[in-house]
Amino acid sequence: MELSLNFDSKPDITVKKTMYTGSAYRGMTERESIFDPVNAILYTYEPENADTSKIILCVGGCCADPSDYAPLLKNLMKDGYTSLILESNADDIRFTSEFWNSTFFRPFMMRVIYKNDSERYKKLSEEFYNKKIIEAQVLIDIAKKQYPDSTFYLLTDDFPAGIVESTFPDYTNIFLELDGCGLIALTKPLEASLVHPERWGRKNREESFMLPERLSEYIKKIVGN
Repeated sequence: MELSLNFDSKPDITVKKTMYTGSAYRGMTERESIFDPVNAILYTYEPENADTSKIILCVGGCCADPSDYAPLLKNLMKDGYTSLILESNADDIRFTSEFWNSTFFRPFMMRVIYKNDSERYKKLSEEFYNKKIIEAQVLIDIAKKQYPDSTFYLLTDDFPAGIVESTFPDYTNIFLELDGCGLIALTKPLEASLVHPERWGRKNREESFMLPERLSEYIKKIVGN
């Protein structure tokens, strides 16, 4: 599986691939949830002469989709930031898999489909987010082996409040959301109260809308130079 990011300007980007063999959550059928072996590939986008003491880990859902994140990564890497993206083999499981991308299984759709079946909704929601936690853990484990002396920042999206900071308390978390057309929207540190702006409401959508250039500046303030 090759990822295509179009970087028009220097510095040159070195793409490293690290193989990982382990187990990860595959998805939920109507009757059971299962864990399957996964051969994952960690794609490391490292600018020339990059300082790898601070690394941004793109964790979860859309964060693993380079088509959505190319503008953001481009702006960050122009300033020497290293970003890591995890994807699995292209055979039948990706961490952006059919389960992940299925509208049917997305929580906001589940609230509609199972509005009269709260237990069913709860179970599916838990499975959905459990998968994302495993995805994040796999990425962290690989990254720590590849860059044992680095400080990591988790770039996450679409987690409910409390999950990431309680699961990974030793990491600085940067929360963001993508809107429907793939542009970068509101970001905030997970240390603050976390709400999903699209689903839980925000006073002024335009106030929270951030273009990739603005978002990269926001992230750099958190990560530091």
